[in-house]
Amino acid sequence: MSDPYYRHFWIVSDKGKTLFPKLMRNKDTGVSRYQLLGKGSNKKEDGDETVDPVAAVGRFLDGESLRFGNETETANRFDVAGGHVLQFGMTPELWEKLKR
Repeated sequence: MSDPYYRHFWIVSDKGKTLFPKLMRNKDTGVSRYQLLGKGSNKKEDGDETVDPVAAVGRFLDGESLRFGNETETANRFDVAGGHVLQFGMTPELWEKLKR
């Protein structure tokens, strides 16, 4: 199985954990994707999904929530302005893709 975490982007949570965007399996379709929810929403109907990690990160930075986790932390939903993200970082390669 491939790595479910997109390691070119990370956040540090208010608990000091480094977390990565995580692919989640859609229970209806079986497809692994990044699940996004619009600003202020917690309803699946208000959400969207993408298999493109660069698009998912871009939308997270624009204010949508995204699931983050790691090998020891369950994937939880975070948004960049929600108060639980102390900092974020990315590889130079991702930065170049997002600048376009």
